[in-house]
Formats: sequence, C-alpha cells, structure tokens
Amino acid sequence: SVLVAVGTRQTATGTQGVSFRSVDGGATWVAAGTVPPTPPGTVALESVANDGAGRWVAGGATNGTVSPWGLYYSDDDGSTWTPAAGQGLPMTVQIHDVAERPGTTTGWVAVGSARRIGPPVALTLSSGTGASWGPPATLGTSRALSLRAVAIDPAGGAVAVGASRATTAGPADDAPLILRRGAGAGTFSLSQAQYLANTAFGGLNDVAIDPAGATLLVGTRSVGTGTAAVAYRLPASSTAPLANLSAGLPATIEALEGIATDGSGTWVAVGGNQGAVTRTVDLGATWSPEVLTAPGPKARRRLFGITFAA
Repeated sequence: SVLVAVGTRQTATGTQGVSFRSVDGGATWVAAGTVPPTPPGTVALESVANDGAGRWVAGGATNGTVSPWGLYYSDDDGSTWTPAAGQGLPMTVQIHDVAERPGTTTGWVAVGSARRIGPPVALTLSSGTGASWGPPATLGTSRALSLRAVAIDPAGGAVAVGASRATTAGPADDAPLILRRGAGAGTFSLSQAQYLANTAFGGLNDVAIDPAGATLLVGTRSVGTGTAAVAYRLPASSTAPLANLSAGLPATIEALEGIATDGSGTWVAVGGNQGAVTRTVDLGATWSPEVLTAPGPKARRRLFGITFAA
C-alpha cells in the first residue's frame, strides 16, 4: 500500500537524492528522506524498485565517494537510505534503471552506463539482496553505449535496452542496444547485434515483460527535423529479427519513453510531448488512438514512466 518516488534536488554544495512517500495510492505525497550528503554535481537518485517485502533500491550516479555504484537501499519506505556494498569501478557510473524479479524469488538488476576515458560503456549489475552488488559487467566498443531500462521475468530472465551511437554522431542518431540474460543467469550477453548500428530503428527507452515472457520495447527515432515513436516485440530467438510494431502506433506521438503491462494482456505506453498515452491488447499489433494527459500547445510535457499496481 506504500508508493515511493525518488529524484534529485539542488543544494548549495551540489545535488542530493530525495524520496517521497504516498500511502493513499498516489493521491497525496510527503517528503520521506534524503540520501547522505553527496559530492557537488552528483545526481543521487534516478530510479527506484521494491521487492514487495519492504526493501526499496534506488539508483542514480556516483563518483565513488558516497556509493561505489550509485545504488542505495531502504528498509523503511524511503526514510533512510544506505549505500549498497561493493567495490566501485574506476570511472563515473550512471544507473538509469533498477528492477526486481517478480514472484517470491528475490533478484535485482541495475543498468546504466559508465565512463572514464573514451565513449561511455554499457553497465549491468546483479544482486540477490539489493544491499550488496557485483561484480559489475561492462560492454564497450568504439560506439557510445548506454542502457536505459531493464525488466525481469518470473523465471529470472531479463532484457535490458538502450542506445548505441557512433562517437561522432548526435543524439538523433541513436540505434538500438539490446542485452539478454537467460533464466537464473547472472550475466547478460549481446543480443540483436545486427541492429546496433541501424539508426532507422531508433534508440530504445523502456522494456516490459509479461508473465508468459512476451517482451515489448519502445523508443524514439529521428525523422527529418523531428522524431517519431517506435515499438518492437522481441522474438524468443536472439537471432530472429525484431517484430516492428511502429506502423501501428498513432502517428502523432513523437516519442515513447515508458511501457508497462498488467500481466493479463493489456500494455500501456507513454511519452509524447503533451503527455501522450496509447495502449495495446494484442501484443502491439494494433494501438489505441493517442490520449493526451496535458492537452494544449506543444511543450515539455512528456511522460517518462508508468507502472501497474501489483
């Protein structure tokens, strides 16, 4: 019955992680707590997940002074946060998403990017408790890589998605980056390598998996001077092509940032720049017309995340 949201606030000496709590289904929120003082310029919290048994894990950025991997855990619904244990990397770490395995078996995954010299590399970490993580795994090439989201299925398999970009290219030239982890496995392997340099597919922003293992991905690709939303279904085989669902999306949605499923056949994706929402009940074959949560002149009103109540 408790919801926790996390973010970052600016202080006189830098930035600090903050958490907020709701006990009425999100109708009202109160400030819950802060991460221990962070170094100037460190974004402390960017994502949060829970195991259904009282433990919350939040992820963000670190320079190694406070938390070795930018991960913190709380056992009191966000009132206090403890840096997760583990040996840090000799580079700047940015955690973009944290997920916990559904069901009664505990298992955590965090994804993001890390950088010291050269282009950013993709970063994955796993944990059985959320309090101690590692060792981290990185995937680096001559391209700039970043993992933006991760989802875990009930069997422990996971899919992480993000973007691959040539070091000389701009943000509009993102191509998909997809990593897979087998059921119960501790590491990810490179999947769908044929798409890493294909900017026509766009960068991927979020992923969701239903109890049967169906996996939908959403993101954004460049179109002329603007952008368009993209959506794909991940095949069971890592060598099979992605099922492109983009043609069925409402043409007015410029980007999709988040997707979630209720586990019973309904999937909802959000994004746009007016708070756009669309849904599918046939695994992405068709999508509902765009619904604007903030209608009016186009502005910075994009939605970045969505979840269903358990």
